[in-house]
Amino acid sequence: MKVTKQQAAEANLDAAIDAFLRGDWVPAIHLAGAAEEVFGRLEEAKGGKTVPDFFWEKTDFKDLVARKKDYISALNHYRDWIKHHNADDPIEVEIQEPHAVISVMRACLAQATYTQQGRPSVAQFLHWYNENIERINEMVENWPG
Repeated sequence: MKVTKQQAAEANLDAAIDAFLRGDWVPAIHLAGAAEEVFGRLEEAKGGKTVPDFFWEKTDFKDLVARKKDYISALNHYRDWIKHHNADDPIEVEIQEPHAVISVMRACLAQATYTQQGRPSVAQFLHWYNENIERINEMVENWPG
């Protein structure tokens, strides 16, 4: 089977959304992270920016983090914890629904930026998001810290 990088990223995105809609947040975060990474690198290769780079340039995060490296680390915390083992990592973390929402949304943005086209799976996710936005926003607003 021959597959392009774009096709592989699209397959990962579709699987991430499917896992998310089933409530399987760990594979959703993992697959969304893989899709976002590939779409981001493809976008960079044509002179564009990754999703994190775009937001770093458009938003003032100085009150939260001083360095871009710290911003990227915070954004990727749960994805990296799921994908990699580091001796300094806690053995257990609590993954909440907004963590998965943000991961999948980032992958959707990366796909849309690179392809400039919609996908049925992204439309499904956005439908879910629009139906649940108030509940998700309330959860995020009430997070400690």
